[in-house]
Amino acid sequence: MWGDAKFKRLSKLSASGQALWIFLLTGSETSIIPGLFEAGRAGLAERLSWSIEDFDRCFAEIENQKMVKADFENRLVWVPNAVRYNPPASPNVVRSWSREFAVLPECELKSEAERAICAQLQCAGPSFRRAFSDNLIKRREAGSSGKASQKTLRKALPNQKQKDEQCQEKKEQEGKSALPDQAPWIADTVAKECSFHTSEVRLILTRVVEDELAAGQGPQQIRNRLIESWKSFNSNKSQLRFHWSAKTFFGEGYWRDDNSWPWDLERMRLEREARVGTYTPV
Repeated sequence: MWGDAKFKRLSKLSASGQALWIFLLTGSETSIIPGLFEAGRAGLAERLSWSIEDFDRCFAEIENQKMVKADFENRLVWVPNAVRYNPPASPNVVRSWSREFAVLPECELKSEAERAICAQLQCAGPSFRRAFSDNLIKRREAGSSGKASQKTLRKALPNQKQKDEQCQEKKEQEGKSALPDQAPWIADTVAKECSFHTSEVRLILTRVVEDELAAGQGPQQIRNRLIESWKSFNSNKSQLRFHWSAKTFFGEGYWRDDNSWPWDLERMRLEREARVGTYTPV
């Protein structure tokens, strides 16, 4: 919405607590994790065309109501109840959150948000909480073990052997860098096929593709599934109660299962009856 050309031509929002609250919930800075994203005071104020003073005043209103928390020194903003009011559709959606969470700035607020999100997901079901916490643990263990093993290896190798290993590693890295990075390339082809033009959607697609590649899916299979799911979703617009943006459709994982789509069952029933001649629309 905020990046839409027509919307941007409208008169700007006046500085107020309500306007800022709406922006924090729906702005382009938001991530696939409801209510948790990286942003600074100056950047948010600039996006709203407000002065820093107006932004600080409006943010203080919301903060005093305990509706938002921020660590602007580490550029992290958190809306504590966002997950509660925007629950994930499935554990698969939650798994994609762990990748986004891992790259957010490390600080006490991030730790607090992690504990709260786990508690909120537990209410949705143990499988939702495990999908989030277990994936975070795996990522942390993988990062720690990787660093530890590299350090141990360097100490154990004699000087000459270490040099040989470093040379070989350099050659392998050079060889890898000569190959195209598959995830961005696949995301780009999907964006072109589906006429997505924003960098935000391309970034979300790249993350989705990275997750699918890590799960062992083939590049062509991933590309075809993403394109086909979006085309199918759009071709069934008339039978849906509402329509998601590409950002939500892919970022929240709805593309994986059409059973999670907001089907208008009553409308589908009436259309089916009309086709067989048992119902005549007025």
